[in-house]
This record gives sequence, structure tokens and C-alpha cells, in this order.
Amino acid sequence: MLNIGSFFEKFKNATLKEMLLRQSVIDAVFANINPQIAKAIKIELKDVELKNKIIRIRVSAIFKNEIFMKKTSILKAIKDKNPSLTIIDLQ
Repeated sequence: MLNIGSFFEKFKNATLKEMLLRQSVIDAVFANINPQIAKAIKIELKDVELKNKIIRIRVSAIFKNEIFMKKTSILKAIKDKNPSLTIIDLQ
């Protein structure tokens, strides 16, 4: 019989992994966009969503345009930090 601690440990590890992934996405965005624009953006962990190999970032349209222009370099930075992760798009 499994103890309840090991059962909840699975969820704790999954949540921690998801948070670290979201933070690496935020770091990649800030490292690759214009520094002046980066000062004006505030992206929180809850603003990043990974679903069906697509990353969605909830920010205003102005900032989405900047992220879209740097999309290739941001995706490369994310892939460099997380080689086992398969991402097909950034929205």
C-alpha cells in the first residue's frame, strides 16, 4: 500500500516543474526583446500557458507585437534551456 505522502509528492513535483518551465519562458522573453520595452512589461507565471506544444502569453497587443517580432530567438532560447521540451509555436 502506498502512503499518502508519496501520492501528493507526484503533484508537488509536477507543479514545480510547470512553474520552472513558465519562469524559463518569461526569462527567454525578457532576454530577447528590446530592453526599453522589457521595462514596461510585467509578465507573471499565471500569464504563461503551455498547451498542446504551444506557448501562450497573455499581455497587451503592443507587447505581443514585440514578442512576435522576436519569436524565433525566443523559441530558440526556450529550447536551449529545456532541450527535452517540444514547442511548435509561441502566441
